[in-house]
Amino acid sequence: MITSILRKLPNELKNEPFRAATVILIILSFVFIPVFSLDVGIPADEPIDLEYGIQSLNYFKSGGTDMSFAELKTYKGKYTVKTQKYYGALFEMFTAKLGQIIPIN
Repeated sequence: MITSILRKLPNELKNEPFRAATVILIILSFVFIPVFSLDVGIPADEPIDLEYGIQSLNYFKSGGTDMSFAELKTYKGKYTVKTQKYYGALFEMFTAKLGQIIPIN
């Protein structure tokens, strides 16, 4: 498939300078993307998802008796998020458990 696409390209696009430019752009992206990502913050719902993962883990640890995930309290108990229980908690539980194993602040 790739060879058929290359055959359709004009001759000037098959030259080595374009391949070199592509390699340079790829290398630059591996350098600049991590550098630019250092200034990116967390999403607004990250504290909600983290608390949901912790409380979902507590549900399974307690054998189904701890139902605190159903009426999720976040932001130091100020807000209640009643609709979070309708979202799957597998990823949030995984990240909450990983955060307990590898504490990163």
